[in-house]
Amino acid sequence: MPVSAARALRRSVAHGRELPPVPALSGLAGWGVSFRKGQLVMVTGRPKAGKSNFVQWLLPQWPEERCLYNCWDMPAMTAISRQAAVVTGHRVQDILRMFDRDDPEAGFYEEELDGSNVEFCFDTNPALPDLGDEVSAWVEKYDAYPDVMVCDNLLNLDEASEDHHAQKFILRQLQKLARDTQSLIFVLHHATEGTKDTSRPPAARETDGKVNQVPDLVLSVANDGNGGFFLSPVAHRNGPSDPNADNPVRIGFDFGSMQVTNNAWR
Repeated sequence: MPVSAARALRRSVAHGRELPPVPALSGLAGWGVSFRKGQLVMVTGRPKAGKSNFVQWLLPQWPEERCLYNCWDMPAMTAISRQAAVVTGHRVQDILRMFDRDDPEAGFYEEELDGSNVEFCFDTNPALPDLGDEVSAWVEKYDAYPDVMVCDNLLNLDEASEDHHAQKFILRQLQKLARDTQSLIFVLHHATEGTKDTSRPPAARETDGKVNQVPDLVLSVANDGNGGFFLSPVAHRNGPSDPNADNPVRIGFDFGSMQVTNNAWR
């Protein structure tokens, strides 16, 4: 049923709530970037760019938001050790070693993660209905939808071949899920390889399958291997964009401890 523009505006304000600003990402705010419930956000980058690291760091910056992390692309131990590093500031490799040798002190990390706002689902080659089942299970547990969901990553979905049309269809389904559940959904996706400049985020045209039209925001990321992490809004429905990634935001990021080391600047 059609609704008036005024009523539609009231609904969108009520449902599309902006999550609290993250101080370390103030440079992105300078582009007008904010994270809202009901959004589909794509984080894209070349292999080893730090897509998962960035999102795993970001989620605890919103401690009041319950997050479902669908981890389809990395081993559970890697993901959990990284999340423990985010919470404690300890180095990922040290945490892994403690668990590898069954150190009794490893229980410290279990305690630290006990109150985490992030919960993980570890599936291998899931299909879209499997994601629906996880959301249903979450609703059964909490009587509410997740505030934030992560799909890591797009190509791990069973339906997502190296095909533009298949990827675009899945993204539209994820967009619908974001709108229906009023969850903020992050989907991680690859960009094409072939450049030696690892400090430059891929341009919009370098996104695998060129599927930038559907998400509300496409954040392209890169790291220079020396503690510099770069982000650029190469497609942005609600503000200016940087399609060629010519003016990325830089933050300092220690991948060993999963910590931001300084605030952002442009």
